[in-house]
Formats: sequence, structure tokens, C-alpha cells
Amino acid sequence: MSMAVKPGYINPLTMMGHKKTGLTPAVHTQQESKQKDDVKDLETKQQGLQNQILLMKSTTSTGTEEMEQKLEEITTELKAAKSQTVQTADSLSMSKRFDSYETAREEADSFGLYEIQQDEGEYKVSFSPYPDQP
Repeated sequence: MSMAVKPGYINPLTMMGHKKTGLTPAVHTQQESKQKDDVKDLETKQQGLQNQILLMKSTTSTGTEEMEQKLEEITTELKAAKSQTVQTADSLSMSKRFDSYETAREEADSFGLYEIQQDEGEYKVSFSPYPDQP
């Protein structure tokens, strides 16, 4: 006995074997990957400057002041970029992990008798509250 399968149908049980889930939003991953790329670029620039400074110091003892200033600037930019990536990752993950609790905005009479009545093809809900008990 054969089953008809619609075109484009993906069996969810086979997807579990591949461990592919579509739960991550694409917008956040693009932003995070861009920030990670910026951090990696800054880290490579920092490492390159450190190597050049060490090479200059080993061969000559002068002319490294400008490079050290550039290194300090890149280090501060790198720290700022890393702090931004940590803040965005923490804020997104914490807001999605927990439900928020909100108090009722107005008091509603919810204790009582609700009746559904049919009237000329339309349904109406009538409510009669319970009397207050001492």
C-alpha cells in the first residue's frame, strides 16, 4: 500500500535525525555574525600590530611610539565591540527565556453564572454575578 506524499513535505521525524531546527531568528544571527566578524577583524589587527612592535623592538629601539598608540586605539575599540556583543546576547536570551507577569488592569466580575442563549441564529452570552457572601 503506497501513500501519496505532497511535494515539498518534510517528515519531522527525519529532521530530528539531522538536528536541524528553524527556531533561531535569522535577523539576530545575521547581526551577531556581523558583530563577531568585527571582533575577529579587530583581534587580527591587534595581533598584527603587536607582532610588528615586537619585530621593531628587536631590530631597532626607535619608532614604535606611533604603533603603540594605534595598538591602544584598537584595544579600546576591541573592548567596546566585545562589550556590545555580550550585552546583545544577554538581553536577547534573557527576554526569551522567561514569561513576564502583569497584574490585572481593571477588576472584572468573573465569579458568576454565564449563560449562552441562541436568539434568531445569533448567540448571546449573559452574565449574572453571584451575590456577595459575608
